Amino acid sequence: MTTELPDLVTAETIGALVGMSARHVRNFEAEGVIRKAGRNRYALPGTVAAIVEHLRAGLATKAKASDKFRELRSQIVEIDLAAKRRDLIALAEAEAVVDFLAGRFGTALDALPARVTRNPALRRGLQAEIIAMQNELAESIGKAAEALGGKQDALFGKTTD
Repeated sequence: MTTELPDLVTAETIGALVGMSARHVRNFEAEGVIRKAGRNRYALPGTVAAIVEHLRAGLATKAKASDKFRELRSQIVEIDLAAKRRDLIALAEAEAVVDFLAGRFGTALDALPARVTRNPALRRGLQAEIIAMQNELAESIGKAAEALGGKQDALFGKTTD
């Protein structure tokens, strides 16, 4: 005994076949997933196939999003563990250390001419070289900060726009 199915059916029939309400079927039509073949009529085989394909694609998308979420959660756990082991330090701590060391280095360089000679002309020459070297270093640091990208100058904690 074979039952012949009609070619065109209502949203209620489609809903009953795929296990959803007629309203849900009409929502699929409004979203463009399926198309009416007549007044409140849908082509049975094509409509069921389109709904099934749409639902499969949605499941695949959810699975990808779930995988991405798990990956991000894993990365957060790794970062938390690294911070607890002190493999990572806060940016403010790193900036404080860099500021302290840069200040000490600058002070030592500024005192160098007086420690090397008493000759004023030689001191001025040494000081000019030190200033030129500090300017080159500052330029290099600026380029490195730009290369790091973002809007945060990692060395000085200033927001750049």
